[in-house]
Amino acid sequence: MKGIVIIGYGSNEPDSAEVVRMQAGRIKDTRTYPVYWAYTRVNSPSVDETLSQMAEDGIDEAVVIPLVISEGMVTTKMIPDLLGITYPEGEVTVDGHIIRLRMARAVGTDPRIAEYIAEAVEKNNAKKDTPILVIGHGSKDMKNPEIVSALADSLKKAGYSDITACFNEFNDPTVEDAFASALSKADDLVIAVPFFIAEGVHVTRDIPPKIGLPERGTVGCVDHDGKKIMVVLTQPIGLYPCLRNIIIDRADEILGKDRRPAGD
Repeated sequence: MKGIVIIGYGSNEPDSAEVVRMQAGRIKDTRTYPVYWAYTRVNSPSVDETLSQMAEDGIDEAVVIPLVISEGMVTTKMIPDLLGITYPEGEVTVDGHIIRLRMARAVGTDPRIAEYIAEAVEKNNAKKDTPILVIGHGSKDMKNPEIVSALADSLKKAGYSDITACFNEFNDPTVEDAFASALSKADDLVIAVPFFIAEGVHVTRDIPPKIGLPERGTVGCVDHDGKKIMVVLTQPIGLYPCLRNIIIDRADEILGKDRRPAGD
């Protein structure tokens, strides 16, 4: 029997952990095969707990969906190690039951993310020349900056002329520097897009004060050179309902289409 496993990083922030459960719930009713979820750290179920449940349920083959932004050590080393396989696929024996596991690509690498973000920006009344910040976590191995910069380029191709990729830590430009530049060019609005999966510490506590908002703030006004500039921090992509389309397609790529009949 086939199955899907969505794996998130895990966090002490309840909202961050909830994203994994929420996205799993969104796809449960679309497939005849079971949907499971797990976390690499902190939260339950752990990867081991989920594998045990899969073995008990008789799962023989499963696709692993990393609910993360970019490919890197988390997807090619950490998650495979926790699963007991070598990237990108392998077999693991759990309680005497063999399960074949195959890794899908990180959801954040899908080109449709740019379309979803463009829709979110449009809903916040952005004009084509509204300054837009695409905020990434940043990383020392440059995997995260590369995907954040690629997203910014895709938004430019969608017609938005003032897009800046910036980073919460490790890389330049910083969020503070990018925001200062955006304010200097804005007429009445700056939109900040957190290219993160969940509303964790970075999105709720670190980033808002860097763009003139209080902790956990999402909308506010900033005075700049005699003008009042509205600042909007959009939702992280993990909360987008349309992310389920990417998860489903990742699974179908590997397991084949097996949709639940209408009405069941």
